[in-house]
Amino acid sequence: MKLLDNTATTWIQEMSDGNSHNLNNLPILQAGSCGGYFKTGQAINVENANASMSPGNSSKDCANGQSPFNTLDSIGTPSTTATMPINKYFCNLLNAIGAKADSTGYTAPGGTAPVTKFGKYDDTKLFSDGGTAASIIKSPGEYTELKA
Repeated sequence: MKLLDNTATTWIQEMSDGNSHNLNNLPILQAGSCGGYFKTGQAINVENANASMSPGNSSKDCANGQSPFNTLDSIGTPSTTATMPINKYFCNLLNAIGAKADSTGYTAPGGTAPVTKFGKYDDTKLFSDGGTAASIIKSPGEYTELKA
C-alpha cells in the first residue's frame, strides 16, 4: 500500500473571510483517501456546485488598511453564499479514522455511532454575539460529496 492510500493530509488556511472571521466555504486541499474513505483526484464544491460563489468582501471592507470599528461580521461573505461549515469536514475526517460518537453525535469513548457533530456552532449567525449562545449544530453530519 502507498502512504497516500492510507492517510489524508490537509492544507487549510486560517479563515475563508478575514473580515467576518468566517470558516464557511473554506478552500481545503487534501491529499490521500484515508483508506479509501475519500474521493481523490477531484475538485469538489460541496455547496451544490454553486458557480456564482462570492469571493467575500474582506478586501473591499478593509480597503483603507483597517477594518471599521465595531463592524466585524457586518460586511464579510454574504450569508447566502457562505453556508457550508468546516464542522462537517471535521466529521468526515473523524469518521475516516474510525472515531465513534455517542447518542449526541459527538465523539465519545465507547461510542458506537458515526460522528455527526463537531464544534460549538455550524452557522455563522450563531456566533456573531461573541459565542455566548448555547451550542447548536443545525446541520449535523458530514459531506457525502467527499466520500468515495
